[in-house]
Amino acid sequence: GESAAWPSAASLLEEAADLLVLHRDFAAAVRRCEAGCERLGVGADSSAEVKCSLCVVGIQALAEMNRWREVLSWVLQYYQVPEHLPPKVVELCILLYSKVSEPQVMLEVGSSWLRDQTNKSLPEYGSLLELYLLHVLLPLGRFEGAEELVRGCDALDNEQQQTFLRTIFESQCQWAQQEEAHSEAEEQQDAAAETVLGRLS
Repeated sequence: GESAAWPSAASLLEEAADLLVLHRDFAAAVRRCEAGCERLGVGADSSAEVKCSLCVVGIQALAEMNRWREVLSWVLQYYQVPEHLPPKVVELCILLYSKVSEPQVMLEVGSSWLRDQTNKSLPEYGSLLELYLLHVLLPLGRFEGAEELVRGCDALDNEQQQTFLRTIFESQCQWAQQEEAHSEAEEQQDAAAETVLGRLS
């Protein structure tokens, strides 16, 4: 078929990027990314950067077509386990699912990635931890999990830990205020309904 004659993964990446940015042909861009990733296979270290870039272009193309629901399973087919996802891909996924208000999609994947020993030594670890806190755990009200994650993280120095714990605490306070305002509003609605019924009877 045509794939046998297809160029190397690196030139597929170039084509995919052109299709995404210049031609805005998103479906064709995704096809190039898939062909490139399949060519590289799983666990090819030398080509890790090309593969990561192919996935980044693919994610953007899928998002442009409003096929964001497929993004996570799409990248996982090329990395097999969440722990192996490159930091850049995890970052994009967190931001994407946060933007479409579906942060829970990244709950388990993010947690697996951050618990992995190898990932803890990566320079991007701190910023991804922060991203996961702000865009996944806190919007979902997972305050205990957030605190555990921060306290159990050797990759953070004391100052960073304190900053994160403060952020969690502030978020928890906001959450509590919103809950309170919400139940007060409901009480007012009930009271209003009672006065209306009172008038009717």
